[in-house]
Amino acid sequence: MTQSRNILIIVRDFPPYYHSMGGIVRVLKLAQFLTNHGINVYVLAAKGKAIDYFGYEDLIKKFKVTYVDDPWQAFYNDQYLKYRDKRNTLYGSHNPFVNFFRNIIQEVCIPDMGRFLVHKYVTQAKYFIQQHNIKNVFVSSPPHSTQVIGLELKKYFKDKIKLFTDYRDSWNTTAASQKRLLVNRWLSERLESRILALTDYLIYCSPPMLTKINQKFFSVSEKSLFMMNGYDQNMILSPLQRTRNKVLTIGFFGRMYTDSHTRWSINPAPFFMALMKFAKPIKLVIYGPVSIDPYWRNALKDILEIKAPVNHNQVIPLMRQCDVLLVVYSEKEGADEFMSGKIFDYMVAERPILVVSPKGVEAGKLVQKENIGYVADIHDTKNVIDVLNQIYTLWEKDELLSYSIKSLEQYSRQYQYSKLLPLLD
Repeated sequence: MTQSRNILIIVRDFPPYYHSMGGIVRVLKLAQFLTNHGINVYVLAAKGKAIDYFGYEDLIKKFKVTYVDDPWQAFYNDQYLKYRDKRNTLYGSHNPFVNFFRNIIQEVCIPDMGRFLVHKYVTQAKYFIQQHNIKNVFVSSPPHSTQVIGLELKKYFKDKIKLFTDYRDSWNTTAASQKRLLVNRWLSERLESRILALTDYLIYCSPPMLTKINQKFFSVSEKSLFMMNGYDQNMILSPLQRTRNKVLTIGFFGRMYTDSHTRWSINPAPFFMALMKFAKPIKLVIYGPVSIDPYWRNALKDILEIKAPVNHNQVIPLMRQCDVLLVVYSEKEGADEFMSGKIFDYMVAERPILVVSPKGVEAGKLVQKENIGYVADIHDTKNVIDVLNQIYTLWEKDELLSYSIKSLEQYSRQYQYSKLLPLLD
């Protein structure tokens, strides 16, 4: 019976000990979905310094959440809190010296620094599994050391548990997470291969992930599940009354940085350059933590407007006030699998989406397939300006793309997460 099923979700980043909603929403909403379907959800996550609940404090109380004291998490949280007001921005970049030494340590730690704390999570997880007769263990990464927890549990319990390995980002199949030294890369790949061999199901959120794993290691297609992030049906509002702003207004919701303090940085500078060269009145409104260089602030002073972050469960009405909603991504390495969770929230707002990214990313393919927005190549300034001109012309005529969320039900979290239910013991 569904009522008697239990699941243990293991994830390092979970509210309130993480700084970005994008890094926690997949697991948070999955826990909510499973709870609503009568499954007892236990969550094991890292405890650091409290940052934000993002408006979900009451929801988290519905789960059985246990936080493991994690000095790495506490260190990262402390750095974030300490430097977020640096350079008079809403949120600033991390200490460059700290990041320099952290990157060195990351290179020699297989797969990352979290490996040294795996035993703490394994000990706690064993207790939960035995105490509550848990058959299903769902491990979500990054950081990829989290998957080592699942590996150790599977080796210990064997067929007594069903292990679900959830990839929110690729591991050794993308340059962003690969080790630079050959011996370290070999060790990391060997570790990932062992996990892929022992897991019962690989869950992935972007199609290129599976393709690259099958090519690099061995085929795991028969035990894989494609489960996108999606939008929350509970966030859908009444039908949109479409209004046009006096100035074409592009909205961006989430983190934005122009300084590259990690390999994962998303740098909007090429898009800013196109905005500077765009000859017509336009406004870019950013809601979220930002670290934008003073050069760009001055150069875009009549275009750029920065506002404070908004709780995730309150953001849709603000999205609807924009004419177009922006997704920006500049990293070339591993760009093919990029599928921002922002897109799905934007769907709920029912506003056209502008994806500015390298060519061929999954986010752009989705927008074009469903005809819900526009796509521009971030590394081709002329192309970005041409797309902005196209949008501006349509905006002037009040003919921007329109769509209904009702036609996109397959992209809801509820639809995507329902794929997992038949697999649970």
